[in-house]
Amino acid sequence: MSEAVWDVVAAEVSQLEVARSVVTAGGTDQRISVPIIMWILRNGSSTVIVDTGTHAPGTKAAAAHSHPLIQRPGLSPIEVLGRLGVDPMGVTHVVNTHLHWDHCSNNDLFENAAVYIQARDIIASLDPPVGQELSCESARVGMTPPWLKAFDRTVPVWGDFSLLPGVTLLALPGHTPGSQGVLVSTDGGEVLLAGDTVPINCNVHSDAIARPGLIGSPDEIDQTLLRVQELGVPVLAAHDRPARSTELFEGIWQVRLGQDNSEVGNS
Repeated sequence: MSEAVWDVVAAEVSQLEVARSVVTAGGTDQRISVPIIMWILRNGSSTVIVDTGTHAPGTKAAAAHSHPLIQRPGLSPIEVLGRLGVDPMGVTHVVNTHLHWDHCSNNDLFENAAVYIQARDIIASLDPPVGQELSCESARVGMTPPWLKAFDRTVPVWGDFSLLPGVTLLALPGHTPGSQGVLVSTDGGEVLLAGDTVPINCNVHSDAIARPGLIGSPDEIDQTLLRVQELGVPVLAAHDRPARSTELFEGIWQVRLGQDNSEVGNS
């Protein structure tokens, strides 16, 4: 495999129960269960982890959140990596799409990895937008942001950034001030891991992308959604099974891009 061509695997490392209004603008208070996805990007020699999931259910930090959290047997981050033959100690690059707790709570699992975060989100995590204090586990609510456990290996990124051949970080502000996506080259073409800019598949339509429910800046999210639309590549939502995928194990999916690059929502 070329060093610039990557396999993309999505792994459900827990499930969170949220109101539909949290993940799509105009949604109702209906409660839905969404997967927390850890993405594993692999080529012939490297492994990149995108987003590292939540605290373990039953821990004090997990209990601080109002959203019920479950973890199905065999789908903890360390178990998922073991099933895929990935040694956490061998991972050299971790990316957080943003610093809400459900995307960065296990950064410290990858002890030899540099962790790439938009500098704006580092600032925002320490001084969160109103309404996102608990999502960031801010000191304002008596907590310590979980990404700080790997602070010594954290690399601030300013804007778009070429991480590795075939892996580019794109600044996508709006959900949080420093939200970012990951543009990945695969053998079926490019694909965008959109983070919570696109939380679930049904936010993606043929002519537009719907706003997420939780927004830090309406102006920035609208500009970001226009940018995502103009990229013209398949979009993988942060909290949904990939629409184009093959199940490798229960809760672990290999992304498969076909010639038809139109996204189909399924949530």
